[in-house]
Amino acid sequence: MSKKEKQAFPTSVFLKMAGTVKYVMGLAVGIVLVYSVLKVVEGHMLARLVDTIVQQDSHGFLQATIVIISVFGATLISFFFAKFLAAQFSERMNAKLQRAISKKLSQATDHAMHQNHSGDLMSRMSSDANLFQEMLQQDLLLLINGITTAIVALIYLLYHNWFLTLMVLACLPVILIAAVILSRPVEKYTTQAQKDLGEINTHAKEALSGAEMIRAFNLQSFFLNRFLGSEANWFRHTMKKGRQSVILVVFGILITFVPFLVVFGLGGYLVIQGQLTIGILFAFIQLLNYIAFPLQELPTILGKIKAGTAGGRRLMELLDLSVEKQEGKKGHIDQPVLVRFDNVSFRYPGQKELALDGISFSIERGEKVAFVGPSGCGKSTIFKLIQGDYLPQNGKVTVGDTPLELWSLTDLRDQTAVVVQEPFLFDTGIEENVSLGRIDSVPEEVKTAIAEAQMDRFIQELPDGMQTRAGELGARFSGGQRQRLCVARAMVRNAPLILMDEATSALDNDTEAQILRIIRELPKERTVVMIAHRLSPLTFVDWIVVLDQGRIAEQGKHDELLEKNGRYASLFRAQMMEEADAS
Repeated sequence: MSKKEKQAFPTSVFLKMAGTVKYVMGLAVGIVLVYSVLKVVEGHMLARLVDTIVQQDSHGFLQATIVIISVFGATLISFFFAKFLAAQFSERMNAKLQRAISKKLSQATDHAMHQNHSGDLMSRMSSDANLFQEMLQQDLLLLINGITTAIVALIYLLYHNWFLTLMVLACLPVILIAAVILSRPVEKYTTQAQKDLGEINTHAKEALSGAEMIRAFNLQSFFLNRFLGSEANWFRHTMKKGRQSVILVVFGILITFVPFLVVFGLGGYLVIQGQLTIGILFAFIQLLNYIAFPLQELPTILGKIKAGTAGGRRLMELLDLSVEKQEGKKGHIDQPVLVRFDNVSFRYPGQKELALDGISFSIERGEKVAFVGPSGCGKSTIFKLIQGDYLPQNGKVTVGDTPLELWSLTDLRDQTAVVVQEPFLFDTGIEENVSLGRIDSVPEEVKTAIAEAQMDRFIQELPDGMQTRAGELGARFSGGQRQRLCVARAMVRNAPLILMDEATSALDNDTEAQILRIIRELPKERTVVMIAHRLSPLTFVDWIVVLDQGRIAEQGKHDELLEKNGRYASLFRAQMMEEADAS
């Protein structure tokens, strides 16, 4: 097990999050204590009832009957309210945890999200959450009720015959120690099984998301074997947990027999000797159930609590995810100079190599700027810094009138529109997908943006038109269609700064030319910053920044860079040769 998995359950964090809701559980525990006392009172009244029958006391029999019925009614009521309040507590805490974790995930840093696979996150939010909720709602109260009832019953039995009670108690320490020892492996196996289940979900999600690539590269066997390997680990740990649980159940049944043997043997002898009434013997037998059966269930309950605790710990680990800063200054991007990098150096967390090394440039209002260069040269990193995903280790980034570190990230992103390389659509209608670029956009603005993205004719031919659902990740549309809808979403945002990360990479040449024409004809107050893969269409941009190994190799207009015959010219010629060979 890893160091993180060995950490104790964060009780203080949990109680702080519970707030006033913890008093609901406190009330439930209080009612359980009353319930435990009432169960012992039932045993006492049973003894009274039996003695009145033996003594043929009709008046005492009637009184005992009325009392025992009343006590039984109070027991039922207390049981109902204890279960009801425990359910209320677990449901409310589950809702609180889900909200808190969802908020964490929505605010988590780019680095934090890349450290956790979505499949494992889904497993924690579902399987681990269910384990934890079941523990809060059922297992914890069962443990408290069992222990409390056993203690109250023991006190009662000690009062009525300390010798017989001590004989029963003599075997309890061995039973309790054995129960704790046998329950320990359950938590370990549960943690391992839940981790394996997270890996299974991860592999399953990757197999679904990457189905096209898997088919293209004939990777079915590889992914199947990887899935089966994780499944085998999960099965092995689940079987170990199940085997240990069965051992706990069998052990519980065995230990139940010992106290009854003592009571029947020694208690019967004391009745014969006249030192114990038949009613008290019945009470011993009845109350011994409240000692023996909790002991029988104790190993199983402890195992389930440890399993629930392991699930809760994995769930609450998500509350430790690092989040983006929530405060900051409300700046204004729409300035004469929109973006300025001054000698900026940056490396990603945990990496030794610099992603950017001493980068300096400025982008003025209305300019159309393209960043080009080989993969890994730092193009996307510049975009991540502009959006505030990271802060540089050295140098200064200024966006609009405000240094990056002072910006409110919410306000910063409200004033930018982004089109990423991998187009993402929600499984909802086309109109809603595009309107999400600006929540308060009106239908006419959405239609205009769709027309600008060259998607209006295509949508008109669809049976459901603008209400056509995109499917999971936009699977009902081609890559180019998804990308154009994402471009429309950026257009409807009407932001002064548009960031396009290889936004035309999935488009054919004609459609790419149409989108670039739209970009070229945008109003002067719109500033466009592009990461470009294909170099030939960049003749219209104001200037091009060529990156190489995190540094600016050269910059200038398309024709100027070709005349220099430097790094850009080399990339351009290589690309032209590739396109010629492909044709």
